[in-house]
Amino acid sequence: MIKHTARALPQAKRRRFSLEQANRSLVLVGRIVSDVVNEHMRMLELLQLLEHHQSCGHEHQLMQTRNQLHRSIERFKRFLEEIDELGVLLVDWTKGIVEFPSFDGDREICLVWQLGRQEVSSWCQIGDEYQPIETLTCSGK
Repeated sequence: MIKHTARALPQAKRRRFSLEQANRSLVLVGRIVSDVVNEHMRMLELLQLLEHHQSCGHEHQLMQTRNQLHRSIERFKRFLEEIDELGVLLVDWTKGIVEFPSFDGDREICLVWQLGRQEVSSWCQIGDEYQPIETLTCSGK
């Protein structure tokens, strides 16, 4: 089972989502998360290419790859800022796992979605493992 690992959002960005609100936001969230996952993979590829050019002494290619990596990092940062603006937590850059802060009664929980899925499929209490959404009992739904 996957465990909740998200950092706390600053108080100003603490939006709370119902299950319906989280699912409605998935078109936008999904686009941004897809961009994050793709850009993360691109950065890893560029890092490998950078190491290759450095070890082979390819100075011209090394400089080009550094510039590409710099641009990729800047895009990546912008995508992360967009996610933060929405008030959700991107907890896995490779799998595209997102947590939507929520409440279930009086307890603080997160609704969990993964890139490629049609809707939120899990939830968790802070510090606990992910549970199937069907086991959520209260107002998070």
